[in-house]
Amino acid sequence: MALKLSFPAPTGVGISSADSRAALSGLFARDVDGVPRAGLFPPAGAIVTARASMGVNVASFDALLVRAGLPAAFTNDGTIVVPIGAAPGANFRYHIVYVKQNETQSPFTDTNDEPVCTFVAGAASATPNLAAAIALVPAGGLPLAAVLLPAGALTTQSAGVTITPLFQYAAMQGSPVHFRTRAEMDAWEDAAPSQRAYVIDTQMTYEYGAALTGSPAGWYPIPGSLIRGRARRTLRWDKSDGSARAAVPLALDAGFSRGGVTATGTDGLIVPYTGEYEVVGRWNWQSNGDGSRLCSFFIDGVEVAPGVRSAHRAALAVGHYDHVAETVTLNEGQRITLGAAQTSGGTIGLEPESTDIRVFWKGRG
Repeated sequence: MALKLSFPAPTGVGISSADSRAALSGLFARDVDGVPRAGLFPPAGAIVTARASMGVNVASFDALLVRAGLPAAFTNDGTIVVPIGAAPGANFRYHIVYVKQNETQSPFTDTNDEPVCTFVAGAASATPNLAAAIALVPAGGLPLAAVLLPAGALTTQSAGVTITPLFQYAAMQGSPVHFRTRAEMDAWEDAAPSQRAYVIDTQMTYEYGAALTGSPAGWYPIPGSLIRGRARRTLRWDKSDGSARAAVPLALDAGFSRGGVTATGTDGLIVPYTGEYEVVGRWNWQSNGDGSRLCSFFIDGVEVAPGVRSAHRAALAVGHYDHVAETVTLNEGQRITLGAAQTSGGTIGLEPESTDIRVFWKGRG
């Protein structure tokens, strides 16, 4: 290890490509070992698309390529056509479209200094191995997409051809790295502590935290974040056929032992991380012609002790809201559901579009 020239270098002093790349490393999001994360800069949508030939269209993008731990900015400023070769004679085969900056100067050993966008082909098989095909991409190459070609395909628009994005996202230092899903984010296990991430499908922001007592290293929501996702959107009180949910008994205050309704089956919000949360439940009574009502929430089917409930609500017109809120410590995998009860028995009428539960991450406890 040694000190390297600054970039820009002093006037009249030459600097190698490797040294200039090294000097720029600190500008980009990096892993715990200080290696920049290769990828495309957002926004980046459908970069590789089919066309009426044995080739693909590659749209414009800005990327960060990393080779031997050294970054290089890379740009495609317009749509280009990339031939991907013929389909296999039998079965299926993955063709991996990638980009790479060739370089002849040490420590690199390419035969030219050209930017390239090309492909590598995996082995044909009835069940082709995607990981093995990706492994054929040369060092410094950034996979953009996997094109699965069936035997007999004449163009990439032929029946049975699929194109799957493979590129990951890069980011500037201090900016969140984008991920398509939480699973994709969790796969980055060597992120630097305090690195932030943005998950596209849930629109949530996370931060990578080092291990604490009783809490492993990993990605955690930013304190105050609303835990959102498909689970929350299932918190509707009507059934799929439009009928009301059946009344079930709840152990609540005196006089409120019948007529309760709780979310069942796959409803509820599954806790994604062990930690401290603020849970807020909101009810919009659809009708309240007689009797009194109250609401609460449940963890794994058990009402939150000592009974965090709304005040008893006397008969009122439609459209009245009630809510409960509580700070609780929850374990990963627990299910939070809503509960409501009334003194008049029967099925409770709730407005499904505005009856929901919101869970805010407060910290790892």
